[in-house]
Amino acid sequence: MLTAALLSLSLLVSPLQRCASKPLSVSARRLVTPFLKALAGLQDPYRQSSGSLEAQFDKSFKAVLRDKSAAGDESIAYLLTIYVGEATGEQLACEGVKRQARIAKHLQTFVTCTPDLGDARLQAAFPRNPDHGKWVLERIAKGETSCESS
Repeated sequence: MLTAALLSLSLLVSPLQRCASKPLSVSARRLVTPFLKALAGLQDPYRQSSGSLEAQFDKSFKAVLRDKSAAGDESIAYLLTIYVGEATGEQLACEGVKRQARIAKHLQTFVTCTPDLGDARLQAAFPRNPDHGKWVLERIAKGETSCESS
C-alpha cells in the first residue's frame, strides 16, 4: 500500500523528463530560446521595469507564432508542454489547433518526454506541463480547426 502511494506521488512530482535520443532541433531552439529568456526576465521579481524586455518578449513571441516552418511547429509543440502562463498558453493552444497534423506529431512525443533545450538553467525555469499539449491533441482529434469552437 505504501509502495503504491509512493509511486502515485512520484508520478505527480516527477522530475523533468528529457529525451536523450531527440533534443529540440537547433532551428526550434533559435525560436524558443529568445522567447523563454524574455519571459524568464519578465517573471523575475527583482527586475527593474523595462520596456525593452516587454518589447523583446512581444517580438520573440510573435516570431514563434508567425513561423510556419517545421521548426515553428516544433517550437509551439515544445512550448505547449511547459508552463508559460495562462494568456500565452492560450495563444499557443489556438495556434497549435490551427496547425493540426503538423504539430500533432511533435506533441505526441513531447507530452511524454520533454526534449532537451540545450540550456539547463533556462529549461529548469519552466515547469513541465504536458496537460496543455494533451488538451490540444484532443481538440485536433475532435476535428477542431480554430479556437472559436472552444
